[in-house]
Amino acid sequence: MVAITEENALEELGIEIEWSGPAPQVKDDWPCIQYQGTIIKAGKSYGFEYFLGIGHVKNPKGKFGIPLEFMGVFDLYKHKPYAQLKDKRLAAEYAVYLAKKQKVKPDNIEALNCLARDAQAHHETFENWAYELGYDTDSRKAEDIYKACCAIWFGLTGLGLSPEQIEEIGALEM
Repeated sequence: MVAITEENALEELGIEIEWSGPAPQVKDDWPCIQYQGTIIKAGKSYGFEYFLGIGHVKNPKGKFGIPLEFMGVFDLYKHKPYAQLKDKRLAAEYAVYLAKKQKVKPDNIEALNCLARDAQAHHETFENWAYELGYDTDSRKAEDIYKACCAIWFGLTGLGLSPEQIEEIGALEM
């Protein structure tokens, strides 16, 4: 078996990743760009959400073609590129507009690496996982995140990826 590397991962694993989106999203007061990913392997599929920060898009140099509802955002970012809008939803919507114009998509290997790393929670008890990541073990939100991470493990193994392959993907340096 060939070692999985950033360059050969998709081919070695026999998988494809398809994306739909982008869509505006505000998660925990963080404006971001949401994508829906689907990993396909041997006729099986696993769907997941993936998010990019608004820094993945670039404010254009000129106003030409910018819709009227985004003119204020364009002007603000032109003069203060790292400004944070009070209206987080508007920031996300502008970022999605730019992502579509700039054809910004998630990187397949980075997304797969993130999923594999999250899936490693499956090997830990909730208490150990929470301690390692600084979560409160009494937090329902933390427990929901832990369960979501464990579900990724079952999604990836359900595609036919071996535990060793998942660990190799998660170990890739990104």
